Formats: sequence, C-alpha cells, structure tokens
Amino acid sequence: MMQQVYCYQPLVNSKFINGWIFGADGGLNIVVAEDFKPSFPTSVYKGSGLTLRLISEYRLTPELNVRPLVGYALSQWYNNKKGNTFTSEYGTVDFKCDVLNLFSGYNAFRKNTLFVFAGGGVLYRNKISSGGFNDNARLLFLARTGGGIEFRLKKSVLMTLNAELNFTGDKLNGYDAGKRSYDILPCLTMGLTYNFTPTFRGRWNY
Repeated sequence: MMQQVYCYQPLVNSKFINGWIFGADGGLNIVVAEDFKPSFPTSVYKGSGLTLRLISEYRLTPELNVRPLVGYALSQWYNNKKGNTFTSEYGTVDFKCDVLNLFSGYNAFRKNTLFVFAGGGVLYRNKISSGGFNDNARLLFLARTGGGIEFRLKKSVLMTLNAELNFTGDKLNGYDAGKRSYDILPCLTMGLTYNFTPTFRGRWNY
C-alpha cells in the first residue's frame, strides 16, 4: 500500500513574514429587523439575500491581521404583512485574530486555522422602491463581529468559511425598529484568498 508523504523542501525560512493577502468571498445574508421571527420559516426564506465581497488582508503579527474589505448585498425583508427588496454597498476594516497562533504558538506550516474578528465601517443602503414601499437612500454605521476557519489548499491558496453578525443603523429595510435603534444582518460566506507573501519560503508538495 502506497503511503502519502508530505514533503517540505527546501525550508529556507519558516519565520513569520509580514505580507498581503487578497481574495473574494460570497454567500447568504438574512435581514433581522422588525417582526422577524426565527421560528417562522417564511421570515428566513423570504428574508435571505446574497452577499459578495472583495477582501484584502495584511499580516501585522503572527496573531493579528488587519482586513479591509468592500462588499455588495442584495437583501430581502419580510413579515406577515409586508416585505421589500433592496441593495447595499459597504466598506469595513476588521481586526482578525488567529486563535491557534495565539494559544498554540506560530506554525508556518499549519494547514488549517481558526480565527475571530471584530471591526466597523459604513453601509450605503440604496433607495428602496419595492412592494409598494419607498424610502430614500441612507448612509448607516456598521459594526461587525464573527469567526471562521481557513483551510490551506496550496502553499499560497486558502479557502475560508466565515460566519458573522453585522449590526447597522435602524431603517436598513426602511422601517423603524421601535424598541431598538439598530438592525442586524447575519452572513454566512465561503471564499478563496491568495497569499502574495507566503508564511514560509520554499516548496510545499501535498
């Protein structure tokens, strides 16, 4: 029986290296706003939309990265009585922590890792004219937090799975929230990133 062998050669430098990572991801968003009922399937089904993003990331330390990103969201909101569809563009800056590097030490050859992040920015929600409802375009704050998993597919290619909560100003969907002054936009995304300065120099054959 043949045994798969992982070869690391030649290992010129495996110390931490600062550098840039670029990529993109996409997935689903759900508008959690007025009268949203998680136990009511229609609120989830008719409240789901699409998120697409371009990502840049700079490694500051083995544990901490800074991650600017820009995104586009096609969103829907629905309750028992009414609903609408709208689009948004947004930009944020996240601070991303590599959990395994933080608690287990830096390892340039680690294939998978866990991360958490927090950040903020602005969201521009375009004018709503949907379902007989109209609302002017709005510039809203955006605060976000979440986490995910990264899988190294090749030396410089990573696949990411990301789950997050985005807190934004009220009237994301055009309506007043009433008791609270914000709306929530959870997202689940998957993407690919390319590391232009790999964490080690040399050849890594899978």
